[in-house]
Parts: sequence; C-alpha cells; structure tokens
Amino acid sequence: MRAALRSSLACTPLAAAALALLGGCSLPPGTITGTVAAPPAYRSDIAPGPTAAADPWWNLYQDEVLVELLRTALAENRDLKVALARIDEARALVTVTGAARYPTLDLGVASGWSRFSRVGFPASPSPSDVTTALNRLSLDMAWELDVFGRIRNETAAQQALFFATVEAHQAAQVVLVSEVARVYFELRASDAQLEITTRTLASSGRYLELAKVRFEGGKTSELDFRQAEAEHYRTQVQHLDAQRQIALRENQLSVLLGRFVAVLRVLAGPMAGAVGMPYRRFVVCNLAGAVL
Repeated sequence: MRAALRSSLACTPLAAAALALLGGCSLPPGTITGTVAAPPAYRSDIAPGPTAAADPWWNLYQDEVLVELLRTALAENRDLKVALARIDEARALVTVTGAARYPTLDLGVASGWSRFSRVGFPASPSPSDVTTALNRLSLDMAWELDVFGRIRNETAAQQALFFATVEAHQAAQVVLVSEVARVYFELRASDAQLEITTRTLASSGRYLELAKVRFEGGKTSELDFRQAEAEHYRTQVQHLDAQRQIALRENQLSVLLGRFVAVLRVLAGPMAGAVGMPYRRFVVCNLAGAVL
C-alpha cells in the first residue's frame, strides 16, 4: 500500500509537467464572424445583370487615345509590376508553407581521400605512403505530424495574405486607371484653356495697340490705355500658366505610363463631341526618344 502511494506521488510531478506542455500546445481560436441583418432583396425591381465593372469601364468614354494610354499604363506601370511580383511571391510562400505537411527526404553523397606520409612521427610501418579513400552515402527522412495544426494554420495565414495581395493588385489597377483618366482629361482641359488664351491674347494685343493709338491721339484718357494694358498682361499670365499645366500633365502621364511620352498636337482634328478642342496624339518612346 505504501509502495503504491509513493509511486503515485512520484508520478504527480510528471503528470503536471505533461499537462503544462499540452496546455502550451493549444490550438488557436477559430475565426469569429459577425452576422449582419440584411434585407432579403433590393428595394428596386431591377433584375440583376452585368455591370460596367465587369468590363473595362473606360470604354464608355469612346476615346481611342485614352484607351491606348490605359493599355500602356496597365502593361508598363512600375508600381503595378511590383504589385504583380508580390502576388507571385505570396503564391510561392503558400506553396513553401504547405510543403511542410509532407515528409522530407535528404540524400547526401560525399567522396574524398586522405594520404599519410611514410615520413613522420611516429614512424609509419609501411614502406610507402598510405592512401585511404573516404566515401559516404547518407539518407535522412523526417516527417512532422501536424497534431496541433501549426502547419495548417500557417498555410491558412499565407493563403489569406495571398488573397489580400491579389486584392491589393486589383486596387492598384483601379487607382492607376482613374489617375490616367483624370490626368488625361485635365490635359485636354488645359489644351482648351491654351487655345482660348491664345485667341484672347491676340485679341487683347490688337485692342492694346488701338488703345495706345487713341491715347496718343488724345481721344481717350491714360486710364483706358492702362486698363487695356493690364488686361493684356493678365491674359498673358493665363496663357503661360496653361502652358505650364500642359507640361505638368504630360510629365504625370509619363510617370503613370512608365514610359517617356512624346505628345503631338493635331489642331485640324477636333475630338468628337468637343468642338474646338485640339486632338492629341501620344507617341510612347524610350528614354532616348526612339518610338516604341
């Protein structure tokens, strides 16, 4: 009876240590998802169908120049290429993490030789040098049993990161397309402003000459002449600002497209639906200026 009691008391620390180790290997909690009270149907009676988001929405503008710019940006933008490379990286990490569920087999082969000289201390009994060949072949196999779900949970985490990377790439595409479209239309607006200020500048210049002649002839006061002069200078500032905005937008397009963009203006061909606006033709070039 006493021996059995002593053995049970001796096993108590071992059992406590085993329970502590098992407690440290507890599984992570499951994913907690909330419930959202949603109506069974939409308030409108419109039947579900394909939306504009399913297709390239920029085709709605019916602008061939913009569509070509967007195609170039989606193919050549540097940030988009980085996001695409991150998708490949995340996919590879999922594969590497999931491979830990399978056994690993390591095969090692080694070969060499050693030579012992007959001259040495202590003296060798052999009358000549002794050469010994060393060959080794090893085979190691290991397999970690995923008892507590460590590998399974790590694989699930990498899969979630992979899906997040894919969504980040799609978000980058949406931002890129919207930025190219915004800069393009701002550039077209600057073109229109440049055309207006060019005509206004020519008209104000002629009026300034007339006001100067009338002032020097004594027909009007100096105030009228100075007002015409101030209006002419104000239009000249607007004209220069329109040129600056055009150069800025062209540089922004070059960054978004990932290529140097040479811009050719064709004033004889206004865009349909925008009478008087100069039509733009973009030529994508490399850094040396050669057309691609």
